[in-house]
Amino acid sequence: MNSSRLLTPSRLKAYLKYRGTAPLRDVLLHFDAAPSAVLHLLEFWRERGHIRQIAVTPSVCDKGCGGCGSGDACAPDTHEYDLIEWVESSASPVCFDVLTDYDEAWKPGSPHGV
Repeated sequence: MNSSRLLTPSRLKAYLKYRGTAPLRDVLLHFDAAPSAVLHLLEFWRERGHIRQIAVTPSVCDKGCGGCGSGDACAPDTHEYDLIEWVESSASPVCFDVLTDYDEAWKPGSPHGV
């Protein structure tokens, strides 16, 4: 087993920071872990504001259901094609209300105004 592919929070973070954005399928294949464990750690980082999941719906193949050779019906609700993006905390958008409050507080004539 390749130790660089062991799943830990820091290794998942390093992988996603290196890739920037990666399909969920790539993330699942990269680590030697159960998909549920990978998804659990992705949720761990999402709760901390570092993961953004972008839903991607695969285009329908031109052969119809099962035409891909899998023998299974197409599953359009699968998330394996979703993109996982690492977001630095400094990249989080600032709430515009905060900016408005700042401008209001520093208007001339206010206690803090110049």
